[in-house]
Amino acid sequence: MSRTLLFAIAVALGATLVMVVQPMSAKAVLPTLGGTPAVWNASMLFFQGALLLGYLTAHLLVGLRSPHAQVLLLAALLGGAWVALPIGAPTSGTTAAPSAGGEVAWIVSAFARTVLAPLVLVAAGAPLLMRWFARTGAEGARDPHFLYSASNVGSLVGLLAYPFLVEPRLALPEQRDAWSIGFVVFSILALGCGFLSLRPSRPGPAGEPTPEPPAAAPTMRRLAWWALLAFAPSSLMLGVTHHVTTDVATIPLFWVAPLGIYLLTFVIAFARRPPVSRRIVSLLVVPVVAIGLLATAFWWALPVSILVGMACVLLLVGGLAVHGRLAAERPPPEHLTSFYLAVAVGGALGGVAHALVAPAVFDAIYEYPLAMGLCALLRDRRDLAWPNEEGARLLQRAADVVVVLLLVVFVPWNERVAVPGARLLSAERTFFGLHRVFETDDGELVRYHHGTTMHGLQRRDDPAAPLAYYHASSGVGRLLRALEGTAARRRAGFVGLGVGTLATWSRPGERWTFFEIDEEVVRIARDERLFTYLRDAAGTVDVVVGDARRSIAAADDRTFDLLVLDAFSSDAVPTHLLTVEAFDLYRRKLAPTGPIAVHVTNRHVALARAVAATAAAAGLRTWGLEDPRAPDEEADGRLESIWVVVAGDQALPFDAAADGWTSLPPRPDDPPWRDDFADLVHYLKWWRE
Repeated sequence: MSRTLLFAIAVALGATLVMVVQPMSAKAVLPTLGGTPAVWNASMLFFQGALLLGYLTAHLLVGLRSPHAQVLLLAALLGGAWVALPIGAPTSGTTAAPSAGGEVAWIVSAFARTVLAPLVLVAAGAPLLMRWFARTGAEGARDPHFLYSASNVGSLVGLLAYPFLVEPRLALPEQRDAWSIGFVVFSILALGCGFLSLRPSRPGPAGEPTPEPPAAAPTMRRLAWWALLAFAPSSLMLGVTHHVTTDVATIPLFWVAPLGIYLLTFVIAFARRPPVSRRIVSLLVVPVVAIGLLATAFWWALPVSILVGMACVLLLVGGLAVHGRLAAERPPPEHLTSFYLAVAVGGALGGVAHALVAPAVFDAIYEYPLAMGLCALLRDRRDLAWPNEEGARLLQRAADVVVVLLLVVFVPWNERVAVPGARLLSAERTFFGLHRVFETDDGELVRYHHGTTMHGLQRRDDPAAPLAYYHASSGVGRLLRALEGTAARRRAGFVGLGVGTLATWSRPGERWTFFEIDEEVVRIARDERLFTYLRDAAGTVDVVVGDARRSIAAADDRTFDLLVLDAFSSDAVPTHLLTVEAFDLYRRKLAPTGPIAVHVTNRHVALARAVAATAAAAGLRTWGLEDPRAPDEEADGRLESIWVVVAGDQALPFDAAADGWTSLPPRPDDPPWRDDFADLVHYLKWWRE
């Protein structure tokens, strides 16, 4: 095996391990945090920080004067990490859910306890082995940056392997064991590369040019510039990820796809002969970003295929534009670790900006369009020759003006005009998303939006009328009306509070409990200046803050006569509430004839089919009811909805057929969802159904 190949394999394996552990660890904490899309951005904050520590470790190691000391110290560090294998689960030893506002710290702490030490060492592999390779005298040793492409190829392999090979076949404990074995193999390869680098370099052939004297160390200004060039694509990648997972699904596939494209831009930019011209990319980036900014106003109306496709093209072009410029400015090998340390700093700052700064500073999702604009403004202008130099400068300035105008004018307008003919009453961001309350100009209707989805309505002149997805002709409205006056709704549990609309269906003598993970939602529902459903409820209404599944599990068996599941983060699906194991839990907590009503209205996922397949696997039957769109939604306050009722073989406590419900048997090829594997991709509406 040639030295070049050995170094490339070691670098690629380390990168694969870095990428596999990210979705594996993030998936483990999703149920505790309600399946919110912000879990991935918070996880990326940790992993980018670990990558930074890894690059810093490599930089400090190569700073040792003795190459032998570098190898021996790495051997000692790897040996110490072996003692902690296999890596643990991120929730090991953690029984309590994080407090409000402490979710990011909880995620970072959980990951630090379980995967930090080995992760830092595999992250150090790429820059460290690249620097060692430069000492070997092998072919390509004078410019070892091509190994960075090998690193990113390994990262792509890990990302693609997780959702398609690892996740469907291995449970989480088996995944952790397999990762630990991979870490041992990486350690052996890395140390082998280290010992090879200790051999004296062979003299070059006669006539080979005399090596150039060492270049001056990069200045702080240069390091900051490299960090900025790394920050912009990192920020764009996180913005795309949050955008897609908010509106579609919080699943590993939609985590790894943007990250995979981001890494692909590194592979292309740092290749010895990039297959894509930097000039072409620099010409494309401004129109692509302009289209992306304009399209944000209409994403809600697009099918998944178009929505995801546009985001991926935007990330590919934006990432190539900036990473191409970064690669063109890479330093000689003696300053390699300083360069990649600056790159890691920029990537980590992207995570900090999205997970910590933006939610605290912005009351809307401004960081995503700002990242688009930054990538366009940082494009490489040196290769964009025009018939004359003055014409080239004018063209570049005009393009910059277009981008800035779109950011300054369009972005705030787009965020504020979520509801035409309405004014904003309240806007707040939490770990779980963006919350906005609007009032129509005539003051008659108040609307609550979570992310891009409307989650509640109330009329000022008729505050007791249940509206939105909960009116009298909706599935849940018909169910509650059919059970009125019976014991079948005396003790009811509701997963998801919204603005508390369902509380208006309660009657004296009934005790209803709402489970809500986000304290901001509870605040909005209880703010009588906004909504009064909870205040005016005729029955006794309790609100429990925390993940619903964990809260329901803590209740006594047979606590509820009825359960209603209506928990969404924007339009994304918290799959852990709809698995076979979850339905088994619900059955234990329900009375023998207690039904489960599930709200399955969704723009992008065929949830009714998923619930039917999962319920059947749990030994339950399903019935569905689709209430069509009202002729005038704005005036009527009645929104289109689809509801599913799930129950056992025993008779339902109401006549389903007489009330419009139809049997909903599972399709033979529809897979049920389980805690260790939920194939949400199978149910995506890539085109409208």
